[in-house]
Amino acid sequence: MRLSELGLKQHSERKAIVWLMDMYQNYETLLASA
Repeated sequence: MRLSELGLKQHSERKAIVWLMDMYQNYETLLASA
């Protein structure tokens, strides 16, 4: 139980990092085209 909770936390953090990087790239593209 404890181990799976830790794995879930790491997985969601990884997803959040990927999402943030994606948002950042979209923002850069938006600024470049503005």
